[in-house]
Amino acid sequence: MKIRSYIWFLSQPPLPILLLFSSIAWLLLYFGGHDHSAHSLSATLQDIPMADQHHHMHNHSPAPTQNPFYSAFIQLSGWLTMIVAMMFPLLHNAIRHIWLRSLPRLRLVGSVLFCLGYLSLWLGVGLVCNLMLMALKNTAPLQIALVASAIVLLWQASPMKQWGLNYCHYTQRLALSGWQYAYDCLSFGVKKSCWCIVSCWHLMVFPMLFDSFLLLYISMLIVCMWMFVEQHLSPRPANWYLPFRLESLRSTALYKQVRA
Repeated sequence: MKIRSYIWFLSQPPLPILLLFSSIAWLLLYFGGHDHSAHSLSATLQDIPMADQHHHMHNHSPAPTQNPFYSAFIQLSGWLTMIVAMMFPLLHNAIRHIWLRSLPRLRLVGSVLFCLGYLSLWLGVGLVCNLMLMALKNTAPLQIALVASAIVLLWQASPMKQWGLNYCHYTQRLALSGWQYAYDCLSFGVKKSCWCIVSCWHLMVFPMLFDSFLLLYISMLIVCMWMFVEQHLSPRPANWYLPFRLESLRSTALYKQVRA
């Protein structure tokens, strides 16, 4: 595959903008993860229950996170930063659909509404994940790792996983303008979020089980790259499959899209 094809693909709007936001979020997570200040936007990745002991041993500054509302705000802010970093590159096809089928003056509005709808459901997932981790904070790490690995493999092989991946390829008709256009973009974002949650929730939660920031960050990068490739695999019937399938790059939808 020619390098120019990749360059052309990466230059197609809105992918450069999505990659920019994703890169900024990755930097916030990285530098915020090494900043032990409770005011860091991405400090939530250090405040997850399994990592509390490890990081608070090194934190000698006063902790305003004792306020439950402030702590919840910090945790959810970090979770949303994590979603932007890992999931925004996966939204290229959906937002490009809005970009190409909207009036030029409405493209930005439609894209923002789509992202708001998309992030709203992921915010709810973040709340549930935080409660789960709090409930498991007194459980032996080895038991959690074994159970989490079993859940990841089971869901990865399940028909629900493939069903979510298949729907990630679908788009939605958009009104030309007005309130119906705004509703269509917002609802498209919510639907896209549902499909992504069904197909990726287990992969998003798994890195949060690591108590080392370095392992957490590296696992997030690996999961992000895997989800990007996985979402561009060709659709297939929703049945049970091997948990992590590998196939020739030439048979993927991504290859066909770049070569088109």
